[in-house]
Amino acid sequence: MMKNSVHALTVAAAAFVLLTAGTAQAAAPERFDGQDASTKQRWSYADRNVTVYFGVKNLKREVTMQSKHLEFRLDADLVTAPQDRTFEVPAETSTDDGRTWKKSGNTGLGCRAETADSGESVQVVTCTNTNTTRWEKNSILRWGVPATMTPAQTGNDITLGNGEMAFEAAVGWGATQDFVTPRMTARADINE
Repeated sequence: MMKNSVHALTVAAAAFVLLTAGTAQAAAPERFDGQDASTKQRWSYADRNVTVYFGVKNLKREVTMQSKHLEFRLDADLVTAPQDRTFEVPAETSTDDGRTWKKSGNTGLGCRAETADSGESVQVVTCTNTNTTRWEKNSILRWGVPATMTPAQTGNDITLGNGEMAFEAAVGWGATQDFVTPRMTARADINE
């Protein structure tokens, strides 16, 4: 009888391990409550070395961000980031809706630019950052991707690309949550 009880406990323990292992999968990232706050640029055909700005405003609450993954997708017919080398994408923050900016520890590190496999004329810039940084509520966090402009068209409000940031943030005593920002869209007015 003791043998049967031990066997039953072993089977129950194994079933519990399998059950909890199946439910311990990582949850999908939560959409962070923010809004696109990209700075629109004004360029002319004479401009060649430009900065493409992507930004997002924090509407949720102050968060302590840990690891971050950045992805910017540029229209390669208009702008291209440095290719075949690693570079940085500087970050800045503003607490007054973009009137003044200060350097941020959220700089994109180890950035690489590659042509997308989709067959479209898209260049994908990916970066990481493992610095622990604070992001205040109602502040804007923006990145300036260094690029070369290819004057393929003129006009107002031309879309240069879009971007997103996925990040891990502390949400309690030792607990973290994965978030992804709303899509950021970089635009420019380009004149002859």
